[in-house]
Amino acid sequence: MLIPTLPFYLAHQFHAGKTMIGVILSAYIIAALLIRPFSGYMVDSFSRKHVYLLAYVFFVGAYLGYIVAASILFILILRFFHG
Repeated sequence: MLIPTLPFYLAHQFHAGKTMIGVILSAYIIAALLIRPFSGYMVDSFSRKHVYLLAYVFFVGAYLGYIVAASILFILILRFFHG
């Protein structure tokens, strides 16, 4: 739900340019690609239920972080963490 609305929010609220919006949107994809090998190992090595619950808590925390985001840098870090 964030992908279609986030560029408009960034442009309106923070006056971000197209390049910055592209970097922020791609941070999610880059982080997801970097973490996949490690997340697969964690799911195979530890209890899947605990790993999924921990990931769910981090995901909800990252999602709620958008509410308190006050700068472009914080949103960029949040998008990377969210990925």
